[in-house]
Amino acid sequence: GALSPIILWAKCVMQELWCQKLDWDTPVPEEISQKWNEYMSKLSSLANLKLPRFINILKSIDIQLIGFADASQKGYAASVYLRVKDDVEKVQVYFIACKTKVAPLKSSKTDISLTIPRLELCAAVLLARVLSHRLMLLSKVMTIRQVRAFSDSTIVLSWLKSQPKDFKIFVTNRVSKIKELLPNCEWNHVSSKENAADPASRGLFPHELTTCNLHWTGPEFLRHPESQWPNSKHVEIPTDQLPEFKQTQECALFLTDTNEPERILQRFSSLGKMQRVLAYCLRFINVCRRRPIEMGVLLRNETDRALVVAIRITQNIHWAQLQRQLTSPSAIIT
Repeated sequence: GALSPIILWAKCVMQELWCQKLDWDTPVPEEISQKWNEYMSKLSSLANLKLPRFINILKSIDIQLIGFADASQKGYAASVYLRVKDDVEKVQVYFIACKTKVAPLKSSKTDISLTIPRLELCAAVLLARVLSHRLMLLSKVMTIRQVRAFSDSTIVLSWLKSQPKDFKIFVTNRVSKIKELLPNCEWNHVSSKENAADPASRGLFPHELTTCNLHWTGPEFLRHPESQWPNSKHVEIPTDQLPEFKQTQECALFLTDTNEPERILQRFSSLGKMQRVLAYCLRFINVCRRRPIEMGVLLRNETDRALVVAIRITQNIHWAQLQRQLTSPSAIIT
């Protein structure tokens, strides 16, 4: 919830200790110990933290549920706010929820499964889950006109505007999940310095959290009329230039009709005509294979070769079983 940024920092320390592979009785490295002691000494600053929970919607004329998603190498986060505008155009922004997750560890230095765009997409999924849940709860007591989500990743926003099936399975599954959870949500771009989820995605010390207005009240532009908001449009990246794009492979399927050679021979009542037609077919095949050929009238060796081909076709038709036996290592049955 509200303290997620400092909880993420503590989780990152635990993850760092796990990476050290220390035994239970091995002293903690001095550097980590100093950071942890400093963290603990600052916890007392939370005693004066006050978080108003009352949301005034009595004179509201417009209510929006707005979320922010961000990621870093340490983790990723989602922050949600309620923007309420009353009948005199006064806007109030209320902190609703925040959720963080530690970034999974790479299995090796060459592991590409945890790129920043992938972590940003995981943050978008996390935001979709939080927004969907809060929308379900808040809709019971108020009318929310619009749900909006913000991310500073142009890659993620381009993924969301594309067809999920165009990408590899990691992106496909998560983009599909986001669209399933928030089918009517409007996704927009926000600068990193105005992304309310940025502090939570990096982790904060307790004393930093108490003074982090971006976390508690969201970016300043939320309190202004929508016409004065920064341009939220981003340069959409073409689908085939996005990371994780799934290259399509074209396959050709050929169906072979085993009876076709027999039908070809049956079309001719004259041996000479059949030889000439087959000879021209063989010449065409040689042209396709870029073999040297004689142009003009057919030569004697071409018609002779055509006759040999016709004889082989006839043999394959009438003595197919015997040919299979001849090429088989087993004994011939007579």
